[in-house]
Amino acid sequence: MANPCILRADRARARLSELGLTQGALAERCDVELRTVQRWFAGGRASLVDAERFAAELGLGTAELFEGVPSDQEPAAFASLRAALGFFGAREGTLSLALRAALENFEYFDRSISFAAHPAHGYVARVVMRPTDRDRFAPFRVVLRPGACARLAFHAQVARAFRYGFGEIRIDATRATLVEHFHTRSAVAERAADGAFEVHVWNASEMRELVVVGDHPFAFVRDAADASSLFDLDDPRTEHAVCFRPAPMHLRRAGFSPVFDRIVGLRDGRIDSLQE
Repeated sequence: MANPCILRADRARARLSELGLTQGALAERCDVELRTVQRWFAGGRASLVDAERFAAELGLGTAELFEGVPSDQEPAAFASLRAALGFFGAREGTLSLALRAALENFEYFDRSISFAAHPAHGYVARVVMRPTDRDRFAPFRVVLRPGACARLAFHAQVARAFRYGFGEIRIDATRATLVEHFHTRSAVAERAADGAFEVHVWNASEMRELVVVGDHPFAFVRDAADASSLFDLDDPRTEHAVCFRPAPMHLRRAGFSPVFDRIVGLRDGRIDSLQE
């Protein structure tokens, strides 16, 4: 069996108890037979596809719930290369200067890039992006209970075992603050009365899936509205919304001006606010 995964049964039982679910109810949600779930709890192997579905229903990362899943806990992808560059970069000369500059960039990219299939920890929401979302802002609704605080990390899944993190949202009792990793920019929106807010994510051409990882339980639901090429701050529907903007290279690929970030409306207090 390819990609065999072994369930961490004690962790799964604890999560079932926390959610008030039975094994039978979970089997129904996962669209598998009860005896299949019972076999996993008894130590039987699950395919990676089944493990993904099982973990998603429990609101956990696949690697957090199953053994044998490639995860962020494995050695950093650049570790061996960094050691080699460190040896040669210690010497004098033009090449060593270039290598030292490369090392600095590796340190930067190593924090944002993962060659693993799954986050090792956290509550994970994974969304396959639609073809109609490409080069557009795709709207999603984030729901937490009123007053709850959390942090959500956003990743673009480019290939099966390659993704990059492009930002995070810090949620306190009253508002959501979005911070982009590759820019010194942020955005702020007040949470609605029910504790929810929206996030509009620019779907770059390389993004196959959007992966959101939270440190607390959250619901992440696609909004019924169509994806849009503009984010309008003056539209009442964006009162409780923040957005991740496209990078200049993404704008160029889409045929847009690289100096216009596709946001319109009054930005005061909402976009490019001071990061906290």
